[in-house]
Amino acid sequence: MNTVAILKWKDKLPSDQEVGANPATRYSRDFGEQWAYQACQPVATAVLQAVRNLGHKAGVEPPYFGDHAWHFSVELEDQGYSIMVMWIPKGDRNDYFAVRPSLLRGCLASLLLPRPPESSLRPVCAVLQEALVGHPQVAELEWVREV
Repeated sequence: MNTVAILKWKDKLPSDQEVGANPATRYSRDFGEQWAYQACQPVATAVLQAVRNLGHKAGVEPPYFGDHAWHFSVELEDQGYSIMVMWIPKGDRNDYFAVRPSLLRGCLASLLLPRPPESSLRPVCAVLQEALVGHPQVAELEWVREV
């Protein structure tokens, strides 16, 4: 099952001059890390809003940054899912992003129980498909197995 959405973002991305220019949004001294931090934030915020616009409950406002990606959670039919939005390289383009859902489980369940089947992500993938395909800044949406 393909569970990672790859999309081309059509909206403006930060210019080289904008990367790290604002001390309030500085995450890293490394240009590449800072660029990914700034470029992913509006994409993650837009994905979160598109999911909310479909009437689904999301856990945070705005998305939070960690592990080189922006994150937020969604609850569907009493099941929690974590959504991770990250920049990905695609050829010489810098306008592609990955949206990767995962099942929210407790620490002990994650450590001691077997990994849930990929089919457990079908509900959240269906919601993300609907949210992304209807978003005006999303193009070239495709689903893949891994990034």
